[in-house]
Amino acid sequence: MTYHAVVFDLDGTLLDSEAINQEAGRIAFAEHGLVLDRKLFHKLIGKDVNSASSIIRDQFGSIDVVSIDERWTSAARQLSRYGIPLKAGANELLRMKKN
Repeated sequence: MTYHAVVFDLDGTLLDSEAINQEAGRIAFAEHGLVLDRKLFHKLIGKDVNSASSIIRDQFGSIDVVSIDERWTSAARQLSRYGIPLKAGANELLRMKKN
């Protein structure tokens, strides 16, 4: 089989990982008595750990961001254990052939 292209899936391009990550974050924050609203979630997308920690501390003050991060990661693994759904149109896109 000859390949004519390579697709690099940045998080959320072909797989709907954002929905799983948002739910995992909601779970992690709720277990700490906090609310992760959509606005805050979007501020955290694509941030490294230090930047995300600063954003969270700006919002909530001195909290255990390491514990939240660990729970968030654990919840995301648990939610995705049966797979991550494809984004709408991903199958069609991958089946397209160059003419």
